Amino acid sequence: RREKSSDDPFNASEVSRVLRNYSTASNYNEMLKTLEQNVNQTFVDRMLYYINAKGVRDSEVYKAAQVDKRLFSKIVSNNEYKPSKDTAIALALALELSLDEASDLLSRAGYTFSHSNKRDIIIEFFFREKVYNLIDVNEVLFSLNQKLIGRF
Repeated sequence: RREKSSDDPFNASEVSRVLRNYSTASNYNEMLKTLEQNVNQTFVDRMLYYINAKGVRDSEVYKAAQVDKRLFSKIVSNNEYKPSKDTAIALALALELSLDEASDLLSRAGYTFSHSNKRDIIIEFFFREKVYNLIDVNEVLFSLNQKLIGRF
């Protein structure tokens, strides 16, 4: 089995999941519709999907991410909006995403976690360990002389 490339803009793991479930799809058109919806989702589409799937309010997300309400409104009102990498990471933490989900969300904004970047490795650790508090993440980043997430 091949691992999903972290810079795969088509979310190969999601495509594979949909294709594996083909046998349970009631028909070919249903499978293609599901596949198209997942492959063509923008960062905003996917973020809103996670907000709805997790049953959280927008305000809970932007507050936990320490993202200004106006910026969050700007993001959700423009389906093609590409946030900064730090904003995307903060939103992924606020949504308490798994590492795979966070990597997928970041890829939709054009970013990846790099295994040659100490800061990215530290941030990946928090997703892997399911520690989502931005203050905790920033405390560790600070103690290791890494750039903090957010405006500090």
